[in-house]
Amino acid sequence: MAFKLFKYEAYNTLRSRFIVGYFLFFLLLTSALSYFSGDISKVIVSLLNIVILFVPLISLVFSSLFFYGTREFTELILVQPVGRKVVYFSKVLGISLPLAISSGAGMGIPLAVFGASPVHTLLLTLSSVYLTLIFSAMAIMFAVISDDRVKGLAMGLAVWIYASVIYDALILFVGMAFYDYPIEGLIILLSILNPVDLARILIVMNLDIAALMGYTGALFVKFVTTVKGYVIIFLTLTLWFVVPLFIGTWFFNRKDF
Repeated sequence: MAFKLFKYEAYNTLRSRFIVGYFLFFLLLTSALSYFSGDISKVIVSLLNIVILFVPLISLVFSSLFFYGTREFTELILVQPVGRKVVYFSKVLGISLPLAISSGAGMGIPLAVFGASPVHTLLLTLSSVYLTLIFSAMAIMFAVISDDRVKGLAMGLAVWIYASVIYDALILFVGMAFYDYPIEGLIILLSILNPVDLARILIVMNLDIAALMGYTGALFVKFVTTVKGYVIIFLTLTLWFVVPLFIGTWFFNRKDF
């Protein structure tokens, strides 16, 4: 039953024209950048800027609106002899995975065709997939918490504004205010509290582009060995998906539909 529900949710998501357009957008954009650019590293950097800014935003908005739009079907499923946890997991994965695959495949296929490094291609696509899963799980969690569509979407957008805008200002303020103190551990801890920054560091660490490393990226390279750094980043990104998933499940199990 769990697989049937997931398959239906995924099929329902794939029927959306937005998913097709989302895939084609990344496919055409990556192909154009790769074709006209003589340096594949510059293409990776350009795509990185798009991934860390727009992928979380699109994932939040699409997942939130899609969940609210299928609320009546969710209520219909809940009257069937199916566990609420199964319903919620199927819905989260059924919405987020097609969205993640669309962006990942849209970038990964052209990069592989144009001869990009397999490591760079893998890290970029994984970053896109992780950010999609994380922010989709958050969006659906907020949608479960609030029946008001505007309020649920606003909570998700607030998280995106923190991760994409406020966080950088916070890191800059902490670095300047405590310049004379050993705050490297604090800065790394703050970076763990932002999945967008972790995704950026994941790619830039491998590209070895000092200008784009940022304070947190430079600290990861300096104080964490390469293998250990990647393990920490991947485990933290996984937690960023798992935690909102189970928080959303807790609220979903107790919600009176």
